[in-house]
Amino acid sequence: MMNLRSFLRPIGLIFAAIFVFEAWAWDNIVLLGRRLVALMPWDAFKARLSTLVARLPAPVVLLIFIIPVIVIEPFKLAAFYFIGQGRVFLGVMTFIAAKFVGVGLVAFLFDLCRDKLLTIGWVRWVYDRAMLVHAWAHRLVTPYKLQLAELAASTRERLWRAFGS
Repeated sequence: MMNLRSFLRPIGLIFAAIFVFEAWAWDNIVLLGRRLVALMPWDAFKARLSTLVARLPAPVVLLIFIIPVIVIEPFKLAAFYFIGQGRVFLGVMTFIAAKFVGVGLVAFLFDLCRDKLLTIGWVRWVYDRAMLVHAWAHRLVTPYKLQLAELAASTRERLWRAFGS
């Protein structure tokens, strides 16, 4: 008879893998966002925005996160409209673009506002728990990632020997 722990382990592993993938996507979108923002000639604007955030009370800074919703939701609605009109590819691409921009905007804003936000008790609590889950997920998934990397490397090596020059 299967015990509860052996039943929950695969579910935990799936959850951890999804979490690690989401964290990886977040980190890469943040990196891309930083690079894009660095390319834009608006250093004075970025400096003023940072100064403004530093002066605002933390609860007001939390309200800044309404901006991505205001900016992105109309595009998501347009995506569903396109899908409803039978233009599925355009709708799906619009939705994906909206999600990508939305995550990038949230990541940019969080990067800008993190210190101020973490002064709010419940935000700090949620953030700390998310970091604990992040560490747990990486500990759980890392051995499998290493095994997959070794398998990929050995498969590449075998293919190279079989078909390489």
